[in-house]
Amino acid sequence: MPSPTEHCQQAEHNKDFLSGIDDKYLDWFVTTCYYASVHLLEACLAEGRPPRHSSDHSVRMGILRDLRKEATFRKMKIYSDYQSLWNLSREARYDCVMPSAEEKAEAKERLAEIESWALWKLGKAKHPHPEWRF
Repeated sequence: MPSPTEHCQQAEHNKDFLSGIDDKYLDWFVTTCYYASVHLLEACLAEGRPPRHSSDHSVRMGILRDLRKEATFRKMKIYSDYQSLWNLSREARYDCVMPSAEEKAEAKERLAEIESWALWKLGKAKHPHPEWRF
């Protein structure tokens, strides 16, 4: 299984790809946002005690549902951000639904929220919303 560092590197690689995606390919934009979020969340899971790795999307979703009990996780709405990216990506990949410009902006914003939280959890950034600290 990849290390937290390898997952972060893959997320960064995916994010770099976003800047080169033309608006003609918004389906790939939201899908890439989703997969960047997958690697950020997998980095956090791999860093956990005990380290965890999900074998597929449904297992990861189950782990995230369990994590909603954490105050910071719940307040950061990471689960709903991740689920929205998953939905946008699924619709684009399987239902041939082309995302709108608004959905592109939403995907970018949700990825940014997940990234802020993940980097904080990994000790690589300050708390993204210090006013929410207990």
